[in-house]
Amino acid sequence: MSSGYGFHPLSLGVRFVLDLVALVCFGFWAWAVAPGSLRYVCVVAVPLIVAVLWGVGP
Repeated sequence: MSSGYGFHPLSLGVRFVLDLVALVCFGFWAWAVAPGSLRYVCVVAVPLIVAVLWGVGP
């Protein structure tokens, strides 16, 4: 029995891992572009802001 496109547990697991990888990449980007001690704030804030915007988006 088919559970529909995108709702297979393996598919959901892959999508979840890809989402986490994307957020980690935003954290690495924030570390690379932020100056000095602001890096530590940006490494947490940028992925958090992206995740909130990603979750609220269409």
